[in-house]
Amino acid sequence: GGPGPLHAGYAHNCPDRELVETASRRGAYEFAPDAIVEHHHHLDDKAPHDETYAKGQATFRQDLKLFRLRSSLWAE
Repeated sequence: GGPGPLHAGYAHNCPDRELVETASRRGAYEFAPDAIVEHHHHLDDKAPHDETYAKGQATFRQDLKLFRLRSSLWAE
């Protein structure tokens, strides 16, 4: 019984940001300083620039616009 799926309107970017913002606003977010999550990103030379990154770059502005529009759902 969680809050449901992430918003399906994002093509690639921002659903994780929305998840953290929403959870924080609901008091359901907890920082885990001992958790290690490494993002193998192409800009850090840890992954190739592949189709997934190309898709993310192509839709970044639209996804960011949607994130900003939806931010009123969790903003004070």
